[in-house]
Amino acid sequence: MTNEWDPIWLERFAAQATFPAEALAGVPAEQLDARLVEGKWSIRELVVHCVDADLVGGWRLRRVIAEPGPSFWAYDENAFLARLSPATRSLERLAELFRLHRLDLHAILSALTPDDFARTGTHSENGPMSLGQLVRVYVEHIESHRRHLNLKRTMLGLEPTREMTW
Repeated sequence: MTNEWDPIWLERFAAQATFPAEALAGVPAEQLDARLVEGKWSIRELVVHCVDADLVGGWRLRRVIAEPGPSFWAYDENAFLARLSPATRSLERLAELFRLHRLDLHAILSALTPDDFARTGTHSENGPMSLGQLVRVYVEHIESHRRHLNLKRTMLGLEPTREMTW
């Protein structure tokens, strides 16, 4: 992944703000926890994971912006799902949290200069990463989960969420 910053990633980042709401639209309540593909997360788990991952990612982005050369740890996404009670969390509230979090981060990122996107932090597994690389990672993370989600939605006879065409 290149260190050069392309502002298109910032637009993509903001465009994904509605992903959890789109993911949940029209899904019958009784299907939210269905394991439509053996060994894969349910739609509820996928949405909860995306929100949790975005909150972790937002903390990393903020640290790279604010601190010189911060270090940040990987986390166990499956432990988060196992211990953070996905079944008791309001999916509507999580969708709104994701939307507001993305839009707030977009405002922060939009105020930066292109040189700021070269600032780096060190990930415990991936090593040094620039702010620009991190933004791209979080955009690609959501698009990866969108593909899995759309397969599940199709299996339920629902329209897929809008694919990002870049």
